[in-house]
Amino acid sequence: MLQADLLKPNQDPERISLNERLAKGIPLDDASWEQILAVGEALGLTHKTMHNLV
Repeated sequence: MLQADLLKPNQDPERISLNERLAKGIPLDDASWEQILAVGEALGLTHKTMHNLV
């Protein structure tokens, strides 16, 4: 663990994670994203439409 990753007293790791996800979105690997796109296509959505949703 890097020293920058250490928490200071009274820091809430859940709050830190929430703030990061609100700012940057939820991390998603490529395989999961491809599965989401495949399901969207099966439901009649285009890749362009789905990319516009994010």
